[in-house]
Amino acid sequence: CTEDYSLYAIVNHAGSSPHSGHYVCFGRDSDADTDNAWCCYDDASVRSLAGEMTQEALNTHANGYGTAYVLFYRRRGTGARPE
Repeated sequence: CTEDYSLYAIVNHAGSSPHSGHYVCFGRDSDADTDNAWCCYDDASVRSLAGEMTQEALNTHANGYGTAYVLFYRRRGTGARPE
């Protein structure tokens, strides 16, 4: 059985260890279509990421903030969320 998943959030870490440094999250609505806008959540600042967010464009934004620490996916398609 092949499942299809959609990435909806990335937590990035910049620093020398998980106990020090800075965390930034890139995310979008997990219930929306894959074309939903991505946002950058950085402490008290939230900003939209302009333009179409292809995997390459998202990588460019995310890699400027350090290393991906946690990735969040949602299963797509029929039966993706139990009732």
